[in-house]
Amino acid sequence: MVQDTSRAAYALADLPGNQHRVLFALLSQGPLCNYDIAIVTRMKINCVTPATLALRKAGLVREAYRAINPATGMTSIYWEVGP
Repeated sequence: MVQDTSRAAYALADLPGNQHRVLFALLSQGPLCNYDIAIVTRMKINCVTPATLALRKAGLVREAYRAINPATGMTSIYWEVGP
């Protein structure tokens, strides 16, 4: 059985730049919301959101949980690697 992280690591080689950066951040940092991904990757949030959506549609990223982001005070979706 192939682990979710192994499948995602293999997919890294074929992903466009922003998707690659987002997936790498999730692999190395664990569950993150788009706001946190933007900070970790030093990408603009308007670049993170479509990359996360594309990874979700490709089955590489899934919702881990929803929680209040302390930095924004808003409910955020935290993403993790997996189908």
